[in-house]
Amino acid sequence: MGNDMAKVEVSRELIEQIIASKIETTIAAELGAQSNLLEQIVAKALTQKVDEKGEPSRYNYSSDMPYVSWLTQRAVRDAAKIAVEKFFVSQHGQLVEIVRRQLVKNKTQIADVLVSGLMNQAKNGLRFDLQIMVKKES
Repeated sequence: MGNDMAKVEVSRELIEQIIASKIETTIAAELGAQSNLLEQIVAKALTQKVDEKGEPSRYNYSSDMPYVSWLTQRAVRDAAKIAVEKFFVSQHGQLVEIVRRQLVKNKTQIADVLVSGLMNQAKNGLRFDLQIMVKKES
């Protein structure tokens, strides 16, 4: 009984299929683990508390917000700024006219503020230069 041996013959093709299957299973498990890890890393990065500059918060203030919220707010503010600038550029002529009318309407107030400022400078004995340039409209 000491030398009893069993001999099993397995085809090379079957062995290759088994090994390939094991390798595929191992790779899939590793990729799944990495994918889950990447999901966790991204979630942590997007929900990390940041200050008003978008920097990671060192302190736990109530004004701290998740990074993704900070990014969103910044993007909205940037878009709003561009929209407002475009609007005022398109309305430039009308704005100049409105400002001119307001200045004409309030020229007494403007003169009072100018004279008051000049008088305060003179009282303080400070040396100052004043240049007033008047440009005629064509």
